[in-house]
Amino acid sequence: GCDTASIRDTWFLQEINSTSINWVNGQISSIKSIFPNAQIYFVLPSTLGENYSEAEFSKFTKFLRQEIIKQSVFFIEQTPFSDRSVLCDGAHHANRIGREIRTRELITIFKNME
Repeated sequence: GCDTASIRDTWFLQEINSTSINWVNGQISSIKSIFPNAQIYFVLPSTLGENYSEAEFSKFTKFLRQEIIKQSVFFIEQTPFSDRSVLCDGAHHANRIGREIRTRELITIFKNME
């Protein structure tokens, strides 16, 4: 079951460097080789976002978006969660209600892309 008490309210952004970019590009290449006719969507999921710098997160997502788009992949950044009540046991691990919120948001995003 879910244990919101165990959620860490601090987390660190992955440093974007050549190793992480190479990993992302390798994953995209692998997916493209398995599904050559697919449209690929990279979804940056909702997170709690209580204790991180919005400026640093914005810088992180901007750079990540640019790198992903270079690979002809759609980049989707989901809205941060507003509080712990929609989480299970991590800043990014949604409970049933949080998954419903994320799913509804993705459906709306995909409909607006048509």
